[in-house]
Amino acid sequence: MRSEALLVAVVLASGARGRLTPLFPFEFVTVGSYRVYGNSTNFGEARKLLGPAGVQRAGHGHDAVPFICYLGGDAKDAFTLALETDDEMGGPEQSILRVRVVRRGYEAGLDRRCSPLRVRAKLPTTDRGIHLGMTRHEIEKVLGRGGRDSSGVLIYERTETRKGSTCPTYDAMSRLALHFAESRVVALSGYRGNFC
Repeated sequence: MRSEALLVAVVLASGARGRLTPLFPFEFVTVGSYRVYGNSTNFGEARKLLGPAGVQRAGHGHDAVPFICYLGGDAKDAFTLALETDDEMGGPEQSILRVRVVRRGYEAGLDRRCSPLRVRAKLPTTDRGIHLGMTRHEIEKVLGRGGRDSSGVLIYERTETRKGSTCPTYDAMSRLALHFAESRVVALSGYRGNFC
């Protein structure tokens, strides 16, 4: 294979659609056959896809973060899926900004009032193929070694300035934080937001 054809094949396989810029570390997570997008899926849509769930809050006062959460997986791969917004009310039209997937029991108290996931799903997987149980080596094969490492948490983030319709330009931001225990991912947190 000629080197130009090989380069095109690598770009297309990576999903870069003709651009040689790095991809965002997080856009969405797949749960069963559904995609839950950071910054475009809202609480109402998530409930239609995944099942009913009440709004809970983490934190206190104005800093409280509204979220809905689900329990899924089998005994071997049990997980909690938490979908968060930054709006105080957490209404059905509020966009999900952060998606967390946590090995059941890893985060104390998270899964106390979560609803059962209506869809049969293996481990939720990000658009880049990241899921619970992966090793750091497996993560770096997909996302590279560019992540910041701090106390067992590996963070990948990227901000890109884009042209917009409501704002002349805006910053699109993506962040993926991976928590490790016993050399494997036990929690992942994907964030996606746009800022004028």
